[in-house]
Amino acid sequence: MRRVLVLLTALSLAGALAAPAAALAASAASLAAPANVYLGHTVSVAGPNGTDDTANIQAALDWCSKHSGPGCTVQLQKGTYKIQQLVGTGFSGTFRGMGMGVTTLSALPDLKVNAPDLGGTTCLPTEVSIGTCLWPVVLNFVDGTFEISDLSLDIPAKNSDETETYTLGGYSTIGIFAAINLIDYTHQDAVLDRVSVSGRNDDTAPNMPGFNTVYGINQFVWAPTGTSSATGSFTLRDSSVRTVAVAVSPGPEFNALRVTIKGNTLSGVFKGIMSGEGPSGVFEISHNRIGADNLDTTERDHYGIFIAPTGLETGVASRFSIHDNVITVADTCGCSMFGIVLLGAVWGAPNWFTATVVNNAISLTSPGTLVMLPDNWKDGIQLNNTIGTMVIANTIAATSATGAGEAIGIFGQNAYWGVEGSPAAAQNVVVGNNVRGFAPQGTPIDSTYWPGLGTSQYYLDPNTTNNLVVCTRRSDTLVDWGTGNKQIGCDPSTATPKAAVGTPAPASRLRLTAKPLLP
Repeated sequence: MRRVLVLLTALSLAGALAAPAAALAASAASLAAPANVYLGHTVSVAGPNGTDDTANIQAALDWCSKHSGPGCTVQLQKGTYKIQQLVGTGFSGTFRGMGMGVTTLSALPDLKVNAPDLGGTTCLPTEVSIGTCLWPVVLNFVDGTFEISDLSLDIPAKNSDETETYTLGGYSTIGIFAAINLIDYTHQDAVLDRVSVSGRNDDTAPNMPGFNTVYGINQFVWAPTGTSSATGSFTLRDSSVRTVAVAVSPGPEFNALRVTIKGNTLSGVFKGIMSGEGPSGVFEISHNRIGADNLDTTERDHYGIFIAPTGLETGVASRFSIHDNVITVADTCGCSMFGIVLLGAVWGAPNWFTATVVNNAISLTSPGTLVMLPDNWKDGIQLNNTIGTMVIANTIAATSATGAGEAIGIFGQNAYWGVEGSPAAAQNVVVGNNVRGFAPQGTPIDSTYWPGLGTSQYYLDPNTTNNLVVCTRRSDTLVDWGTGNKQIGCDPSTATPKAAVGTPAPASRLRLTAKPLLP
């Protein structure tokens, strides 16, 4: 046996010595640039090469999607990978780094975008692939059942260097639409654990809302016909998103969508969490620290959590549990500031969710000399056309900046959001909330359309009925323009008008119609 081993070794050496110089050079080059390692259901991606790592990472995603099946892992190494767009189509497995701030994906500048108008006809998810249809997103997953974990995604480019020029809703645009974009074509279960996303302020890119990135993490259903039977889930835990227009927006058009957004830090944004309710969904939004506190002076409304209907509400009502969040909303432009906004109906759609809003700490801050712009105000919690929502044991504080506002407002057919013709806000229960720091200005913001708005800490507009408000202090003020509402323990000197005045605003006054598709 020993002779055989010696002979084989000698033959191998002879072959190597006889190899052409070009082959030896190629072998040396391959050693200098390590390739991915494919082992079982794991692909170990080669470490960063310092220039463009897109091909290596894309090859790993493609291999897992096509060959390895469920349970495949794409393992990134330490360091900063410089990338163009990455696409995982039908990926079922784990896309994982070595830790937030340890493994970083950094978007290269001037990303090529060859998709048609994203606001109109665009390429199908099956065409979203490298070199075929490039969207203005960095990490794009279509369908699949997967986890993204233990990595950072950074969007450093600004000053209109983020992407090539492309068309969005008929407008010429530059910038990243979403850092992480999740598309459900048939079914998608997405889990994001310990992921950080960082954008930059940028007022130079045309039709971008003051940032180089619109959505930090965005999920939506691809429904070209306007309807959808897609199903799935979305989970975001222990993660961070900062300095983008909207931090997190889970898919609103799923059927029976399951959403968990828990234990995250969202900061330096205009909107923290923005979602449609969809039909038959279950949502838990809890234990997050949300800072809708970007102080760019551009006139933009700020929201901590914003929930709106999709127009697909049929069947079983969705259920929301929003609890134990710390929400800070800060502003320097005199724009509207909202901690939590729930739209139960809009444009005549029925109310299709029930919600509990419990034990949240909401703070609205602004300089003491700030004057709110016309038709702008601040609300800690605003309910619009909701039915049966419970608002319990929240702490809501505000600075004394001049401007209309209330801690908690209940609205029906709110002209601000365009909900004329929708059901009245009814049977909502507001109990045990600690409200402080609000300084109602004593003059209604608009006595024709919102009589009494801006004159108390609690406000019920003319299209509310059979709601209950229980104040925690005898000094808490409440103005009630509705019908059949009950108040307990509020300031006894608070005037309660008996007759509603005004009519819903005409369509020409609807603020919503003037808002662009982008935030």
